[in-house]
Amino acid sequence: FAESSCRFLVEVAAENALAFEEAMAGHVVARLGHVTEDGFLRVRGLRGQAIVECSVEGVRRAWQSAEVV
Repeated sequence: FAESSCRFLVEVAAENALAFEEAMAGHVVARLGHVTEDGFLRVRGLRGQAIVECSVEGVRRAWQSAEVV
């Protein structure tokens, strides 16, 4: 997913994460998170504090009902 002309968000299967990080050696790369099976989207701050915690179903409903202005 392209965030801008110089940033990308890449989804990598857990078993390929190390190979991906090795392939990106020399570039600025950060692991942002991982997929769980509990049905929640959680975003934590740099100190581990909860920033966002909501159900994936709630996020899906909000996304699908969003109006374009």
